[in-house]
Amino acid sequence: MDVRELAEALDRAGVDPDRYVLTPLLTEPWPWELRPAGSVWLTQGTDLWSVTGGGIAPHYNATGDLCVFTTEERACAAFVREMTGSSEPFAAEKARFSAECVREWWEDEVRIALEEPHVGEQRARWRETWRERELLGRELMTVGELEEALVAAGVHREALQLEGLDDTDAQREGAGVVLSRDEHGRWYWGTWDTYRPGLLWLEYRFETEGEACQSFYHSRTGPITTTAPLTLAQWRLQRSVALDNQAAAKKYDEQQRWRLENEPPRTASELCGWLYRHGVAPERYWVSGTTWCEAPPDAVCLIVDEAGQWRVEGELRGGRRAVLRRFGSQVEAFEVFERELTRADGKPFAEEKRD
Repeated sequence: MDVRELAEALDRAGVDPDRYVLTPLLTEPWPWELRPAGSVWLTQGTDLWSVTGGGIAPHYNATGDLCVFTTEERACAAFVREMTGSSEPFAAEKARFSAECVREWWEDEVRIALEEPHVGEQRARWRETWRERELLGRELMTVGELEEALVAAGVHREALQLEGLDDTDAQREGAGVVLSRDEHGRWYWGTWDTYRPGLLWLEYRFETEGEACQSFYHSRTGPITTTAPLTLAQWRLQRSVALDNQAAAKKYDEQQRWRLENEPPRTASELCGWLYRHGVAPERYWVSGTTWCEAPPDAVCLIVDEAGQWRVEGELRGGRRAVLRRFGSQVEAFEVFERELTRADGKPFAEEKRD
């Protein structure tokens, strides 16, 4: 039996599609947040096949292998047997995985206590405080308390943007992580996207300030691989995070494409991209800051000096390039360079060269 035959067998047996995912048959990536609660995934590695579990108490946000197989046939046989023969497939494996998550969590806590005793003590105090406040029905933690705890734990304050204490609508220089709430009053924390400047990539979303602060505190004071356990209700809320991230990235990319096609270039790299899209051969020009290679002898060069002044230099003649024109601003330099490099006669700065 192969994966496609497995899919047909599960369909004939009436197994609820929300209980499993066959990743080799997926046509596009599927974020972990969109997994149905308690579902199992059949995945294919380089040499092995595995059944992956996630959404398992008490660490609903953790994923891991429940069992591993050396061949596709063995994996599919075990998968169809468990999915059609039990109300809780892979129950024993899920129990082991859940226990492993708890063990690793407490091993991390011990490691923190040994390596950074003051942070370990602080985390222990906050665990006790959270338990007490939960019994009393109080907010687990406030943003003000979070800031104080993080600073005491040695976290660099300037790397954080916190609701009520900082402007969280736009990225601040040096900041990489944001804790805030959206227009619906839901709390979240996320990181600024490295490849999409100005786009916030959501990590987790919560209903209350205390839950968000608790998660943020865990993530900032523990190992990079440690995240706080989520309740089932919290884990289900993360589906909206995945969908919002997908929508935001798509909108951002569409806006960038529109801007690049319809607005003047803002950077030297965008200028080169604009020229390339308009059919200008790269060997015909050279722009400061876009390459470490020397300009071709026949290229027209757009150069910015240390004072920020832009100029155009012509082809290399007798070991030097003549300055053809100087500009008062980057905007003017880019506009003229675009126009001249796309002239119909193919002779940029012809008048300046004659002079």
